[in-house]
Amino acid sequence: SEPTGTYTVRATGFYEIIPAVQIPFTLPETTFEVRPAATRTTLAQRELGQGRHRLTAHVREQGDHGYERADGIPVSLQRRVHGQWQRVRGLTLTTVHGAAVATLSTPGTYRAVAAAGGNHAASVSAPVKV
Repeated sequence: SEPTGTYTVRATGFYEIIPAVQIPFTLPETTFEVRPAATRTTLAQRELGQGRHRLTAHVREQGDHGYERADGIPVSLQRRVHGQWQRVRGLTLTTVHGAAVATLSTPGTYRAVAAAGGNHAASVSAPVKV
């Protein structure tokens, strides 16, 4: 895909009615904008027992027919510590078929963050208490 921005397409050419007689023409300009695809991120938790929880981040990306599962989107988990969101270190996630899964044993409030990059926009899930 192309980098984000506004693009203008200009086209000129010529045609021949008889050989060696070229008649030039110009097509009207067309302008279009390439913008990052919007994303939606959700976070779900499941208790695994023995103080462990599975957190599953689902990322959907705007497509031709609504929001579709997004592949290859980097996702980070953040934990609320003293009222501030801090990234969970040592945890790098990338979506496969729209989901990224992590297992944690530290209680707290978490959220998933899909950072902006390439051709997609950022999004943040609602907080989930573990």
